Amino acid sequence: MAPALFTMQAIGRWGNFFNQELYGPPTNLPWGIAIDCAHRIGDHGLAQYPCTQFPEATTAFHPLFLYESISGVLGALFLIWLSRRRPYPLRPGDQALIFFIWYPIVRFVLENLRTGNWVVGGVPTAQIMSVAFALGAFLILLYRHRRRVDAAPPVGRGDAGPGMAEDIDAGSSDFDDDAIDDFDDGEGDESTRGSTPAQPGERPPSPGAID
Repeated sequence: MAPALFTMQAIGRWGNFFNQELYGPPTNLPWGIAIDCAHRIGDHGLAQYPCTQFPEATTAFHPLFLYESISGVLGALFLIWLSRRRPYPLRPGDQALIFFIWYPIVRFVLENLRTGNWVVGGVPTAQIMSVAFALGAFLILLYRHRRRVDAAPPVGRGDAGPGMAEDIDAGSSDFDDDAIDDFDDGEGDESTRGSTPAQPGERPPSPGAID
């Protein structure tokens, strides 16, 4: 499920490219993109800086949508690798929690480059939500994988504890001693039960002998 969320995020962000939105400040990097003057907002919009100061032909902006798209692809590949290699024991829902840690961190970093974002007290709203989601998902993941020190290890079939082993050994010893005593007294042999013991020098009677 979580790799699909990363994949949807990676593909869906390309809609921002066609709508000319989700971009950062001007840049000279080779992967910078052009933004029409009609779609510019914030510090680089028509209200403060006319398009003549930042010509469309020579001005490029940071493609924040591309950064998020690449992050989505890397996140999906990481979860697929994690589910197959399993260097750590995963539980149902762990991948979703990893997604809600990964994506808010990326969004928090990229929000510093975003133009025209909403702010609360001078702090971008997206960064506040990113911290809340990432921290909450991390605490839940940590709680799910806590170690239960007070829990005793389960005793499976054929796996007896020290006390059980002593009881079994003691019971076996008592049983063996009783069986030997009964056999010595002649109680453990049904064929001789009720017959007179043979005297010295006499031949014991046969089981089928009739008095």
